[in-house]
Amino acid sequence: MARPKATQLSLIDEVIAMDSREVPLLAYSLPEMTLAYLPKRRPPDTNRVYTHYNGDLALTVTAGTNPADGSGTGLPYGPKARLVAAKLNAEAVLTQSPVISLGKSVSGFLAGLGLASTGGKTGTRNLVGEQLKRWARCSIQITWASDAGNSERDRGGSMPIAKGWDFWFDRKENPTHPVHESELVFATDYFNALIANPVPANLEAYQILGHSAMAMDLYTWTAARLWRLRRPVTIPWLLLAEQFGTGGLPADPRARSKYVYEVKRDIEAQMPVVLAVYHEAKVDWTPTGMTLRPSNPHIAPPGGHGLAGTRRAATLPARRFRAELADRPRT
Repeated sequence: MARPKATQLSLIDEVIAMDSREVPLLAYSLPEMTLAYLPKRRPPDTNRVYTHYNGDLALTVTAGTNPADGSGTGLPYGPKARLVAAKLNAEAVLTQSPVISLGKSVSGFLAGLGLASTGGKTGTRNLVGEQLKRWARCSIQITWASDAGNSERDRGGSMPIAKGWDFWFDRKENPTHPVHESELVFATDYFNALIANPVPANLEAYQILGHSAMAMDLYTWTAARLWRLRRPVTIPWLLLAEQFGTGGLPADPRARSKYVYEVKRDIEAQMPVVLAVYHEAKVDWTPTGMTLRPSNPHIAPPGGHGLAGTRRAATLPARRFRAELADRPRT
């Protein structure tokens, strides 16, 4: 058998480190945003509105406005936007305050995200800073539409993400230089919706899966859903394509078939990595769909007890597998 790639061993090491942590790093989401997601890739700069449908649910994200010329300030997108949102949400839930401190330096904020501070156009300081600005300036609308016989119901609500922000990072990052601490203040409606029903996940899982927005969305979904299941459920690929695809299901049957195939291929490529991170998740897939089975939570729900011991026991197979892989001879 071939020796595993260094990236495979690195993944297992990261999972072992995550599972060995006595107190996990927490992340939180709105319940609706475990079912519908931010754009996976950068939308055209001219796009000010993005809508993601999942059955009766629709998440609409609207970019903020540049006061200088009325243009859009850009939609949040990709893995970095997801990581930023998860971290800010966690700070709000853990402190029970809408005022989120971001620290006095970019490096400090990035360290809290598990990222090294790098410069340049494609460096983390630029990429994360851009997503932070986009997230702070945007607003979201969540709607549900249902058709029940002779009546049609349409319900939902809109809310900005932030009612205020003050991003002032020391560019030279001189620790002796007094700098005003950066902060973001969540809008009241968003904060109340988050605090009322926060859905927990593991921030380190997002960090490990940060190579792919698809992987992060799959993790968000499985972490939110599996521990609530009481019996197995199989979800057809058509519905999964609607939930995890981009742009919505095409109306033309041939185009729809191709679209479902492509999303299925992407899910099958990322799901093994997700299951390596959330290794107690019981998920299987067949040509017809994906089967979910009741599983231990990746993060204990509110009031949960005894999860630390369970997680330590669960990571033992990962440790053994890591040792077995490392001992395999090269071929």
